[in-house]
Amino acid sequence: MAWNKVKDSTDISVLRKFRTDNPTSKFESLAYAREEGLAWANVHEPPQIADLQQFLNQYSNGPHAAEARKRIDSLKDQDRQDIKQTLESYRSAYEKKDLNALAAVWLTVPRAQFQQTFKAADKIHVTLDQKDPLINGDTATVDCSQRLEFVANGKVSHFDVTKRFSLRKLQGRWFIEKDN
Repeated sequence: MAWNKVKDSTDISVLRKFRTDNPTSKFESLAYAREEGLAWANVHEPPQIADLQQFLNQYSNGPHAAEARKRIDSLKDQDRQDIKQTLESYRSAYEKKDLNALAAVWLTVPRAQFQQTFKAADKIHVTLDQKDPLINGDTATVDCSQRLEFVANGKVSHFDVTKRFSLRKLQGRWFIEKDN
């Protein structure tokens, strides 16, 4: 009997082949459950959204599907919070005129531009109103309204600009790639 040959297999492809070759077998659902369980056990720790989504693409109705969806939602929530924190670090570094802190969240920060701005201003106040990030895997874009208040030689200047930040996730951290 074909099922007896594959029922203890830990090879997903063997179980999948059994199901393909025996679609009407009374053991097809057992093969599917075993295959799905093995696939779930192979999801990397810590899981990545792409790994979980790939799992769901193959086993959307399996017993682990709800947990996979929940973990995807949790990871997306964490990414949104991490992106918000990255932009808060940008805002804070800009306001403190701290080029090193700015470079910690923006690896390719245009240093000369910020050095000139920091040198010209006695004080900078930054307000950043962030929209929800649009996340696509390890990249994201965030539209923001940014209000800059520069104090130089006792004079106050205000600038309101709309920014679109492009971010990338590297080694589990979000970094600004560019703005506008």
